Amino acid sequence: MLKELKNALANRNNIDTWDEISSVLPKLHFIYGPPGTGKTTTLCCRILDEVAQNPNAKYLFLTPTNKAADVLCKKLLIQSNSANDIIASKIDKLKQDNNYLAVYRIGKPTDPEIESLELDIYQDSVNDDLLNAANVIAMTIHRIPYTKAFDTNDDTEIKLFKLENHWDYVVFDEASMINLPYIVFSILSISKFNPNVKFIVAGDPKQIPPVVDVNDKELEELDIQDENIYSMMNIKSFNENEQLLRDNDTIENLKVQYRSIKKIGQLFSELSYGKLLKHHRDIVESNPKPLPVAFQKLISSNVMFIDIPLNNEDSIYKIRQLFYSSYHIYSAILVSEIIKYFDSTLTEGDNWSIGLIAPYKAQAVMMNKLIASFGISDKLKYMLIQFTVFKVMNVILYFLFQTLIIIDIQDILNVCFLKSISTT
Repeated sequence: MLKELKNALANRNNIDTWDEISSVLPKLHFIYGPPGTGKTTTLCCRILDEVAQNPNAKYLFLTPTNKAADVLCKKLLIQSNSANDIIASKIDKLKQDNNYLAVYRIGKPTDPEIESLELDIYQDSVNDDLLNAANVIAMTIHRIPYTKAFDTNDDTEIKLFKLENHWDYVVFDEASMINLPYIVFSILSISKFNPNVKFIVAGDPKQIPPVVDVNDKELEELDIQDENIYSMMNIKSFNENEQLLRDNDTIENLKVQYRSIKKIGQLFSELSYGKLLKHHRDIVESNPKPLPVAFQKLISSNVMFIDIPLNNEDSIYKIRQLFYSSYHIYSAILVSEIIKYFDSTLTEGDNWSIGLIAPYKAQAVMMNKLIASFGISDKLKYMLIQFTVFKVMNVILYFLFQTLIIIDIQDILNVCFLKSISTT
């Protein structure tokens, strides 16, 4: 993969040279979506509205992870039972007008729900028939340098980014996590062969930066390179009056978060977004799920910090040590015992899900073994989460004792807080 990227970048026929990168990038439209503000829903609605007007519209959807690509595909393919599902209503309208949205996911199957649809959504390769049929092609951005489209008529092939005048829109989702060389190469190469293409950059510069796939020990010693499209374009603030854009660029700030209760959402709005976020659950008076009465005696607030008292002179207090320190073990044991106690407070008919966020694989493995040994009841579901994999949970317990030297703590807290429905 790295060789393919190097070869693609080294070929000057693919991209033009520049003195100042910002001067050669085409027009970009940014969708600035803090967690829970409906960024993916916004993208899906745009796609469906465009296809309603132009049934032949062509979207290339590029993401840093398979999970992100799957999430968009699922929203476009699997309708919910909610009466408020705006995406479902737009899909129904398309069907009424005898239109059909064709979505394809390039790569090996990674989501059982999508695979179970039996619609051949996942494709290993791209050919001219698929290109003609598809409205949306979704894949990880790492495939861009080498993915080819095959012409079944004359047995020729061409790199996907070299297709001339094919794409109407190219969308980068979770853009903060995309390494800068990939997104710059994609923009410059695709726009060279598609001068009229429109680029949409969706994400949040305050969330997780590009992630390097290394083990925990190497990560501790690594000088992390977290440059992305936002740092290059100097987009940091959520305040539109402080966002310095190029003359031809535009930005859309999503200001209503739909997931968390106001107490949690407001905390993060003040910490990261200049108190500019509004809270839909407060507007519609959606109350949080109350904690079990017995458990409220232990954790009585929506946000609670538990400090493990260790003296400064203790060697295990040094946060720069992982394999030679027991500090992370204390937190794993504590959280596992909290889960055990929480389960003991549940009564018949209760149904809870808890997310456990760990900075290190060693912590996650230890907790998994401890909690499994407790024999947790069916009334409680838990998921061990490492940074970039999140699902909506009733409760989120997180511990960040050794993350300060690895990643900006605000990036992680942004995701942790706003992924919680009830309390943290």
